[in-house]
Amino acid sequence: MLDRPLHALQPKRTPPSRPLLAGRTGLAPGVLGLLSSLLLSGCVTTYQPLVSLQRPVAIDRRLPNFKGLRISVRCLPGDNLEPADALVLCRNVESLFSQQGAQVDVSTSAGGAGERDLAQGQPDLILELSSRVLQTESAGLLWPLFLLTGSLVPVITSQTIAQDVTVRDPLGFLLAAESYQARFVTYLGLYVWGVNAGLNLFVRSKADEISEDASKHDFSRDLYDQLAQVAFHAHLRAQVLRGLPLAPPAPTPATGTK
Repeated sequence: MLDRPLHALQPKRTPPSRPLLAGRTGLAPGVLGLLSSLLLSGCVTTYQPLVSLQRPVAIDRRLPNFKGLRISVRCLPGDNLEPADALVLCRNVESLFSQQGAQVDVSTSAGGAGERDLAQGQPDLILELSSRVLQTESAGLLWPLFLLTGSLVPVITSQTIAQDVTVRDPLGFLLAAESYQARFVTYLGLYVWGVNAGLNLFVRSKADEISEDASKHDFSRDLYDQLAQVAFHAHLRAQVLRGLPLAPPAPTPATGTK
């Protein structure tokens, strides 16, 4: 359950519309054959952890690290996160913290009430998540070579995304803020797919396989670890701040007349 992929954060690809191209255009059989090779060619996606995702994690997600803690999770829709995907993301993060002993409330709006009220009043931590696209690289001039060679020359595209996370206390005081960045590189081509599938089948171990599902799993694992770690740090920081005595007011200088 904890390693369920965060599909909402993956770069989205729209499949080609074959019926529309073939049924409404007078394309030559050779062009249709090339388009068919595009549709039948394989796709290989790799995941590259970037900023903050490579940071070592000390917390063990199998332990009750947040037992008795009340956490409000808010997933904010945006250009890279549809409202439905934001809800899926919130449910995944809810599972992450619930299995570590926390009582979790979720919402898909900033400052909005969750779908159910927390039984014991205000949350101890308010965790907000949003996703944005930092960079997108298209195949460019590789597309003609891809078509002319029947997908033997692969098309390479990439997208870099950032998962922004802030953790606050019930009064809105900022306890932690992080931006986790990842890059997804997609190789589209029958030859690349065939070679990769052969390596996965005969050479690589299950943990080292390269596939779209593996990239989602690896990204989810890294992000879950970092979210648990940053929430734990924020919880400790809140405890320390609550334990500090308030500074006494500065003495007022005595005034008098000579």
